[in-house]
Amino acid sequence: MDGKENGMYVADMGATQYMRDANNDLWPLDSEEAKKIPELERIYDVDLEGHITIKQDTSPLMLNTQRCRCR
Repeated sequence: MDGKENGMYVADMGATQYMRDANNDLWPLDSEEAKKIPELERIYDVDLEGHITIKQDTSPLMLNTQRCRCR
């Protein structure tokens, strides 16, 4: 749920098949490999009535979300 319990955020991670090396490690964000990853990821807000809005559109900074761990 979001902070106001009005809905939830959903992350679409985009082209995940390009984010890891042969050892299944993430590419460093400043690497040439990371620069080649297509920018497809977005964060959506889905309210309790099912309405969907884009909260964060695609950006190279979104690759940082792959570094986060959720509980």
